[in-house]
Amino acid sequence: MPYHAVAVGQNWAEVAPEYKILILALMKVAGGGWLATAFATAALLFIPFRKGMRWSYWALPAVGLPAALTSLYATIYVTQNTPASPPWIAAAVGTILLVSGAIFSAIP
Repeated sequence: MPYHAVAVGQNWAEVAPEYKILILALMKVAGGGWLATAFATAALLFIPFRKGMRWSYWALPAVGLPAALTSLYATIYVTQNTPASPPWIAAAVGTILLVSGAIFSAIP
């Protein structure tokens, strides 16, 4: 992403190969976490949530909030410590929507 280059002060081509490996590994871990979150959310929505099982109303945010909050934290951290402008507003909106959905689904 363009803000990554701004944050580190280098283009991708200028980054040392050792750092590229580390950065790509970290990005794959993050992607795997988001993929696992997506699968868990889909399973909860299509099975217990559709059946009206009340516990699933709280399981959904319990699965989604760790991923949403860590994403929000990371983007704010980069914003505060580098000249880059990562999309922290999108992470904040996603977190707010997740919490709002949990609240509204819990109202009988």
